[in-house]
Amino acid sequence: MIKVLIAEDEPLSLQNLTGHLRRLLGADALIEGAANGREAVDMARRIRPQLVLMDIEMPVMTGLDAAAIIHEALPETHIVFLTAFHRFDYAVGAMRAGGADYLLKPFDSAQINACLQKLGLLTEKQEHREERSENPFCAQFSVWLANHYMQDISLEEAAEAMGMSSFYFSRFFRTAYNRTFLEYLTSYRIERAEELLRQDLAAGQLYVLEDGGGVYAVFAFILGEDPTYRRIRGAWRDDSPYGTIHRLGSGGSHRGVFAETAAWAATQCGHLRADTHAANDTMQRCMERAGFVRCGVIHVADGTPRLAYERTTK
Repeated sequence: MIKVLIAEDEPLSLQNLTGHLRRLLGADALIEGAANGREAVDMARRIRPQLVLMDIEMPVMTGLDAAAIIHEALPETHIVFLTAFHRFDYAVGAMRAGGADYLLKPFDSAQINACLQKLGLLTEKQEHREERSENPFCAQFSVWLANHYMQDISLEEAAEAMGMSSFYFSRFFRTAYNRTFLEYLTSYRIERAEELLRQDLAAGQLYVLEDGGGVYAVFAFILGEDPTYRRIRGAWRDDSPYGTIHRLGSGGSHRGVFAETAAWAATQCGHLRADTHAANDTMQRCMERAGFVRCGVIHVADGTPRLAYERTTK
C-alpha cells in the first residue's frame, strides 16, 4: 500500500490534490495531510510515506526546511515540491536541494500521473485508473465520496449529488468501477477504517471497551495538541493541555458508548475535545449529553469541515 503525505496549508488546494491522488491510487492508498512544515515532519516520522508532496511556502516551518529534515530521517522517501507558476525559479532551487520533482499549481490529473509514473509509484493497475480519472463522472464522484464516506449515505443521495437519476447513476457506476455502488462504498470504508486502526495501534493510542462478551467498541485517545484543532471558525473555551477522542466505533450492542468513553478519557485528562460531521445528529446529541459544548468548525487534513466540541473543568 502506498502512503502519501501532502503538506499544504490551503484547505481547498489540499482537498483538490487529495481528490486527484485518490482517483489515481485507489481506495487502498493512505493519503494524509499536514497544514504546516512542523506538522509535516512529525507526521512523516509517524507514517513513513513513500511520497511527500511539500508546499514550499508554509507557516511555522517552511517547506524547504521541513523537506531537509524529512530527507535526512527518511532518505528513501520521494519529496515533490508544490509551487505556483510565478515561483518556478524557487522550485528549481528546491530540486537542487534534494527534491525528486515539482508540481505547478493549479494541479491536474495528467501532471500528477506523470509525476507518479516518473517516480515509479504507479502499478500497472493504478496506471489504468488514469482513464477513469479523466472521466468527469468518476472525477466528481471521487471528490464527493472522500468528503462524505463517513456519513450515512445512500445510492439515491450519491445519484442526486452527481445530478443523475438513481437508475442512470447505477449504470454509469457499474461501467466505470466494475462493481455496484454499495460494494464500492463498503470496500472503501473498510480499507479506510483498517488503515486508521493500524496507525492508532502502532502509535499506542488505540483503546477498547469490553465486557464478558468481548470487545464492543474501539476508539483513539490522543493526549497533546491535535494539529487540526489549531484553526477553528469559532473559539475554544479553554487553552490548557487536552486529550482528544477520535474514531469511536461500536457494533451497536451497547448503549451509552460515548459517555463511557468520555468518562474513561476524563480519568486521563480533565480537558477533552472531539469532533463530528454536521450530519451526524446522533453523535452530536451523545456529546452534548456527556457535557461537551460546540465551539465552532474545524477542518481535518483533507479539508472536510467538522463540528468541534469541548468539555472542560473551567
